[in-house]
Amino acid sequence: QELYLQLNGISHVTISKLDFQLLHTLDLSCNNLAPEAISSVGILPSLLRLDLSGNDLRRLPMEMGQPLVETIETSGSEGNEKNTTKTLRFSRLEELVLSDNLLSHLSVFACLAGLPRLRILQL
Repeated sequence: QELYLQLNGISHVTISKLDFQLLHTLDLSCNNLAPEAISSVGILPSLLRLDLSGNDLRRLPMEMGQPLVETIETSGSEGNEKNTTKTLRFSRLEELVLSDNLLSHLSVFACLAGLPRLRILQL
């Protein structure tokens, strides 16, 4: 339920919807995360607390509060069909720690408005 990966020099994270189904707390503090890596973490279905402190982030991904839209092409009896699925990012996130980063522009925080359950924001 908890995963602590601080101080590992992590810059990119690739996660699928089936990874870490029961993970509630993820600590990625003091790494070198790219903003795009944050979007990837957003599809963790049970994530309640995320610590991104000390990553020298200058911006957050604009899609952070938007759903991930995936189109899958399948072959059927009537030819190829496209199915679109939407996965809400950070749908259960309640606490986000962003302290010790380089976030200063007001537009940086616009993406946080799309996080429905965010109650605690540490800057």
